This record gives sequence, C-alpha cells and structure tokens, in this order.
Amino acid sequence: MKNKPTRKKNILIASRAIYGTDKKSSNMEKFISRKFRNRYVFNIKILEKRLEIASNFIARAKNFMIATRNKNFEKPVKKFAEIIECKYFIGRFLPGTFTNPNTENYYEADLLLVLDPETDKRIIKEASKAGVTIITLSNSHNNISNIDFVIPCNNKTLTSISSILYVLAKRISKLKGIEKNFSLKDFK
Repeated sequence: MKNKPTRKKNILIASRAIYGTDKKSSNMEKFISRKFRNRYVFNIKILEKRLEIASNFIARAKNFMIATRNKNFEKPVKKFAEIIECKYFIGRFLPGTFTNPNTENYYEADLLLVLDPETDKRIIKEASKAGVTIITLSNSHNNISNIDFVIPCNNKTLTSISSILYVLAKRISKLKGIEKNFSLKDFK
C-alpha cells in the first residue's frame, strides 16, 4: 500500500517544482529519478528531505539572507523574508556586500539562500570568499561547485519558486515559533 501524498508533496508536484530542464549536469544526476517528456524529473523524496534539512539550517541561523538577481521572483522572496524575518537582496548584486564592512550595504551573513546558481554566480563567489554557508535552489543542468547544500528543483518559474519558498516558510516559521497566517497565494 502506497503512502497517501501529503499537502506539501501535492504543492511541489502541482507547481512543477520536480521538473528540471532537458539537460543535466553530472553533479546533479544523483537527485534525478527519471526523464519524462524530454525533461529530467527530480526525486520527490530527496526534494522533501532536502527542504526539511534546509529549513532546520535556516531556522538556526543568526544572520540569514535570501538573494536573487531575478526581479521576477521579488514577490515570493519579499514574502518569505517578511514571514521568517530575514534580510533579502533582489536585483544586481553589489560587490562588497559580504566582504567589505566599509560599504553601506555590508551584511555579515552566516547562511545564504540563492535561487539560481547560474544567474547568481557573483553572489555565490563573494559569499564563498567570505566563508558564508551557501544553499541553492538548483536545476538539473546547474553547476553546483562552491555550494554547501543543494535543494534540487525547478528554479526557473515563478510558480515553482513560490511553492518552494512557501514550503520552506511554513516549516521555518513552525521551527522558530513564528505565528503568522499566510497561504501559498501570498507568494504568487
């Protein structure tokens, strides 16, 4: 008898968060379960487990930041940051953010969540240089060097990003004892 799908699992499947691209990198292969209609499909059990682990990391972090260059993800990123009470960075990355305490935008992060290691290479490079632990949402074709922890998922669509951040926010707010009312609609 198969386990009944959880609400979280249904959200991840419905948002197509489990569907990668038509390409895969060798270091992302371990997260992929099969190919469907020319797209790689992530193993849902691995995705759920990695979301759980990342939630625990984020809930315990003292100076956490979420960052993306992609302005299309502004609404879910801002909502996520508001709910779990963290810093966020959207748009063009300003050099010195993690390495130069003399700049206005300096932030001494101990943990960073990046939405796309491909478009956010600069952020990753500087955070790595500063010794910041890096978590990324990584698609099937992404190179994951300089990444400390990977959440394998579709990181290209607003629906997928919204769902992933919603699931993370639900768990983190529970772990931190933050009582805020929010739904998946708030992230879209």
